[in-house]
Amino acid sequence: MVKHQCEVVLEFPLEVMVQRFLEDRESWQTDLISVKSIKGILGKVGSIQELTFLVGRREVKMTETVVAVDPNRLVFIYQAKGVWNRVSCTFESISPSKTKWVLHSEFKMKGLLRFFGWLMQSAFKKQSIRYMEQFKTYTETTG
Repeated sequence: MVKHQCEVVLEFPLEVMVQRFLEDRESWQTDLISVKSIKGILGKVGSIQELTFLVGRREVKMTETVVAVDPNRLVFIYQAKGVWNRVSCTFESISPSKTKWVLHSEFKMKGLLRFFGWLMQSAFKKQSIRYMEQFKTYTETTG
């Protein structure tokens, strides 16, 4: 199992953080090509989406299951062939216009991917930080 934690402070109020995170992800996740609803209403607990990413020159598909949606917290389970990833995002107001976002990520892999997962720990964390910085830029520049 591979785990990591990252955090970032955003110049954005907590009251609208969760909704902003869930909306229009293709605008801030630059390698996310599409989000297709499979079950339920996008952003609601129990909903399942198929996410398609461009990784290098190939498309990678995974499912996203929304586990929790609260004013201060989001939890997702991502699954692809041989990979299970639980992501918990917590949001904390540090001033009326600033929010701290803490992301906890846990990966479980099967087969040969277990070995590669251990080798790729720093790459997983860098990818999480990259997404967090993309969201920060998006929220702070588009208000």
